[in-house]
Amino acid sequence: MQSIFAQAAADETDEAAAVRRAARQVQLLHEGHTNGGGGDGGGGEGGGEERRYDYDGELYSRQDFMGEYGGTQEWEQART
Repeated sequence: MQSIFAQAAADETDEAAAVRRAARQVQLLHEGHTNGGGGDGGGGEGGGEERRYDYDGELYSRQDFMGEYGGTQEWEQART
């Protein structure tokens, strides 16, 4: 029976993470932030802060990751 409870806890954690990501996206949109897209990408040097993909497939800054997850582990694991 312990494995049933463990699975239920894991499912609940996944669901909570999805809710947090959705809330973060709403907050970012409300604040006028964008997650990439648009523009021609420019070219050449610099061009702003690095963004990486989160589990939802959207791009976020390191600061966004730290605000969401409270650390940098997910940032380090995220693909660019």
